[in-house]
This record gives sequence, structure tokens and C-alpha cells, in this order.
Amino acid sequence: MIYTDVTGFSACVRRFNATHQIGCSSDFHGNTGVIHYMASVSDVQWLLDVGPHKPYIALMEPQVFLLPTVNKLTKSGKVSGIMVININSSQVIDEDFYFSPDLKCPNDNFGFYSSDNISSEYAHCGSVEWNPAGNGMNFMDFDIPIISLYNETEVQYLIKCYKDHNEPVNNRAQSYPLCAAELHSFMFGAKDTPTCMRRTQQTTNLEVSVFCDPIGDFNVWMTLKPTNKDNPLQEQSLIVAAAQIDSFSLFYNVQPGRGAEHAASSYITLLAVAQALGALNTNIKQNMTDIMFAFFQGESYDYIGSSRMVYDMLNGSFPYIPDASKTQPAFVTLKDIRYFLELNQLALVKNGNVYAHIDPITYPQTKTQTDELLDNLQMATFGNITIKRPDILNQPVPPASFQQFLRSKVKVPGIVLTDHQTEYQNNYYNSRFDSPELINIEEDYTSQVSPLAVELSEIATTVARALYKLARPHATDEESIRANVSTIHEMLYCFLVKANCPLFRSVVSKTESERLSNVSYDAYVGVFGTDQGSLGNFVYRLLGYFTGNLTWTEHNDSDETKDQCKDSDSDQISHYFFMQGPNPEDGYGYCVKSNVNLAKAQSPAFIDGQEDWTSTQYSTWTESQWSSTAFSARVYLKPSPEQESVIFCLGMVVVLMSLLVSYFFNARANILFSSI
Repeated sequence: MIYTDVTGFSACVRRFNATHQIGCSSDFHGNTGVIHYMASVSDVQWLLDVGPHKPYIALMEPQVFLLPTVNKLTKSGKVSGIMVININSSQVIDEDFYFSPDLKCPNDNFGFYSSDNISSEYAHCGSVEWNPAGNGMNFMDFDIPIISLYNETEVQYLIKCYKDHNEPVNNRAQSYPLCAAELHSFMFGAKDTPTCMRRTQQTTNLEVSVFCDPIGDFNVWMTLKPTNKDNPLQEQSLIVAAAQIDSFSLFYNVQPGRGAEHAASSYITLLAVAQALGALNTNIKQNMTDIMFAFFQGESYDYIGSSRMVYDMLNGSFPYIPDASKTQPAFVTLKDIRYFLELNQLALVKNGNVYAHIDPITYPQTKTQTDELLDNLQMATFGNITIKRPDILNQPVPPASFQQFLRSKVKVPGIVLTDHQTEYQNNYYNSRFDSPELINIEEDYTSQVSPLAVELSEIATTVARALYKLARPHATDEESIRANVSTIHEMLYCFLVKANCPLFRSVVSKTESERLSNVSYDAYVGVFGTDQGSLGNFVYRLLGYFTGNLTWTEHNDSDETKDQCKDSDSDQISHYFFMQGPNPEDGYGYCVKSNVNLAKAQSPAFIDGQEDWTSTQYSTWTESQWSSTAFSARVYLKPSPEQESVIFCLGMVVVLMSLLVSYFFNARANILFSSI
């Protein structure tokens, strides 16, 4: 048989928590089946009612790839794999189609309202079903491989192969040979996190076999003013502004990057706020209440990043474990937080209305400061933006990182800003359709500034001015603060369309810029390790670029020059970035000093020496390991079973005859090959 490889795909992988396994895996040697193209419900029904050539590999249009359909196919026993077409989101996104593989109540069991002492009125989204489009598919276990196809040429080849060889004629199946596919995506892990981690820690033949790893990354954070542990923070002396970085979809490393509305609109807006406030005069900053910017990773998996930050704050180890031999920032506790403001889903604002969500349970104890925060936001509104409370004042805060701060016994005053009053505006929350097309981001960033960039700049300006007034109550110059709409436009393009863009090139060295991707970086948070994910790394670098200070410039981009711009092992306050700067083509190297930092976004359930893989308080999500050659897909023409049997029998005959001939020559070797 002649095989044609399919390379443009993302696979559904297997993950685990304390009690379950979710996701997908092929058999060890892969799954094979006859391709059946499904563009409508009738195509699905034909396979279930008529299809005689099982097993099948379903080739599905996105509108057909819905949970009820997938359940029917997997339960039928006729399907051994699924290939989902994902080549043009704009053709799918409309008012009549919605798809979210997340739950209707995201992160339900690990939020503030899941606590036993919380009124049942708020528990499990009892008063507001935030994500009505959610089908929970991302948290289900499928025993077959499922992949997402994003190469249009390959998709057209698959459809043509189906039409030429497989398409039913007069409702009857065609005869062999048939177009078939083979999918490989075997996962090493199985069952649940406790089982998988326990197997990982067992040593066999002096080797450690790794079956799964904890999901995680690094949070990015900084304070507007550098702090030092020698000058401890006072209680209620810190304003926190936060946003989530990560998103997920059913498919691993799906291209292009996702989380456009869910996450990117928020962290891009917060970066613009940091840029606007970072540009303030140093003397002005010194006379302000300090502002901390926090960008959380792993929030889609039960608040990994925010729960770790809260845990460290409660245990006196944020941002670092105390070390007398090092210069360290001031340690931060929950009692140091005066206000907490989170940006969460801001790309689908209607009529300029941005909603301020306040927790009704802690509000009586935090009323004074929460009202101060709300009043300043409302007075600072800029452009067409209006900050409003939801019509139902006692509704809970939507799923957000702030819920982890609410879970602590310390009453933290805070607000979550969103584009939705009740249920999400986003019908594609945490899915592959939460894409640039959803928020009208074009591939040509050189075009005029997008309407979304203008709107996000107005929100960023509003937030920046409000934070400034809270940090400097007697100031009268807040109207001079304004977010840069051009930078926001660039960030939308770089984070969501193409990482190889002028802005990203400006914050890395020349060598690093040559390795930038021509697509956007994925918003999925992978396994926790020593390296930071690409998306978080650019949030980290941009934050340093927007708020740091230039220490020196040199017309040289050599390795020797870079070595002069690096962190000191004994200084954990200041961090240095070597980059090309605003004009990469001029050949200069810039060294930028900033107090932007990284902090572990690893669940407390996986802290060395105190692991709790069955925790119900902290995230226990892990991801299965797989081999370096685990993912593959190929297409071929499958002969009839009879023809396969004939070929097999002929092969066996050839083998037996070969053995007999070999035996004959070996038995008579002394005669046939006697020496002369």
C-alpha cells in the first residue's frame, strides 16, 4: 500500500485529575478505518444505519462535531477515530452556532462558591449559568484518537479521496478499494493523577519512567515601584491589577493561537495599562501607593496560577522563599492588598458597557474600599466606555482568578471587569473558535487601527486613570494618562495572528528574532518545567519593555554584549533584558532593567515534600507523556478483506517456500558447495 502523510493537525491528548482521566488516545499501534466524510446529520445517520465497512474514521465538518453526535459515534462501535476540519473559523462563527468544550460552570469545584460554607444560592452557578454554550467535552474521556485538521490542502485531498472511492451512490456503499486513514496518538498515562504520578515515581531497572507531569507554567508579576524586603510592606498598601494569560481547547497546541476573547483581550489591555503608568515620572511613582500587575497562568485548569500565588502569600513565601544571602523584593501577604481589580473577557463589549462584578458575600465587610474602587472606575471612564454594576446586584462574581483571593479568610476588596452582565457574550469560550476571527482581527496588521484596539485602549485608559487616582488620591493630572492605541493594535496582531512581528522582534535579540514563529503562540499552558512557555515569555518581556529603564545601548548584538546584560544570582529584585529595541534594523543592542518577575504557577498539590494528589482544595491536573513520534496520520487505499487474505496467504507461501529452499541448501551444503 502507498501511504500519504497528513501533517497539518493538532491532537486531543490525555489529562488527569484526582479522580478521572479525560481526553483521547489511540491504541498502541494506532487506529485505522475507512474514511467517512460528514457534512450534515444525514451523513452521520448513514454511517450508523448503513455503513458496512467498519471501523470508520469520521472526517467531520465543525458544525457536525457536537457532543451528542460524538457520543452516538463512539457508542456505536463503528468508529475508531475522528478527524475534525478546522481550516476557516470565519465560515463557522455566526449567531446560530456555538461551541464551548468547557463546563457550563467553569472551574466550578475550585472557586469561592464551591466552599461548604457558601449559600447554595451561589454554589455551582445556581444563580447564573455563566457558560450556557458549554458542553463539557474537554472533560470527557474518549477511547479513540481525535485530531483537528488545519491544512486546507490536506483537507481537500482527504475529501477528494473520499468522494473518489467512498462516497455512497444511491445510498449504497462503494466497493473496495476504499480510502482509509491511520491515526497514531498513543498516551502513556492512564486512570487518574494519583495512579499516574505514583507509577512515575517508581524506579524499574534503575530508570524512572515518566507517565505524566503536573500542568503549570510561571505567573508574571511586577510592582510599579521596586520594593525591598528590608522595607516591609504595610498592611493595605498595595493595589493589585490582574488578568489571565492562558486558555485551552480540546486540541493540544491548536493553530493558530486561541483565547482571543477569553484571555488575550484582558492581558493585552492590562499590558497597555502597565505601559501607561510605567511612563510616569519616577518622582510621581515614588509618591504613589504601589501597584502590582499580575498575569496568571494555568487558570483554565482550576486556577493553578492564582491559587499558588495565594498559597505563597499565606505562607510568607511570595514572591520568593526567604533567603538571607540574596537581595529580595518585599514579601507580599493578602493583608497588604488594599484593592484588587481583575480584567476578564473584554473583546465583546456592547454599547460601551463594561460590567463591574462584586462578590455579595464579602461586600458587607469590604464595602468602603470596594465602593472606592468602583467610584474611581466610574469617574475615570474615557471615550465611549461606561462602567456599570450588573442589574442584579447580589449575583456572584463570574469564574475569575479573584475567586482564589476570596477563598482565603482575608477579606480582599475587589472587582472583576467583564464585557458580560450575566452569561458570557462569548459562545466559543475555551474553544478553537475563540480566535482572531471572532473579534475581527485581520491578518494584515498594517491596515488602519482596528475598532477593537480603539475600544480596548479606552478601557485601558479608564483603568489606568482609576488606578492612578487610587494610588495618588490628591492628583489632578490623571487626564494626561492615556493608553497607546497603536501598541494595543500591534499586540493584538502579534499575540493572535503572527508572532514574527515588529513589536515582538523589538523585545528579543537578533538571534532570537530569527526564530520567531510565523503563526501566533498557543495559549495552552503545558506541563510545569524549568522553561517558561512562549506566550508567557512575551508577556514577561513586554512588561519589562513597557516599564523598565534603559541602562545602556551598544551598536553590537554579539554574544559578548548579551553577557553584559544578565541577572545577578544574588539580586532577585532587578532583572535585565537584552533586546533589539524599537528599531531592530539599526543594529543596536539595548539593555533594559526592570523589576518584572516570574513566580511559579504550579499547583500547591505538587509542591515537593508535601504532595497531595487527591486534593479537593487545589488543582491536581496532570498531562500524559507521549513518545516523540506519537502523533501521526496517513491516508491509503484499503483493499477488500478477501484481497488482504489472498495477499497474506501468498506471503505465507513465499515465506514457507523460502524456508524449504533454505533448509534444502543447508542440508546439502557439503555436496553443493564442496571444495575443489
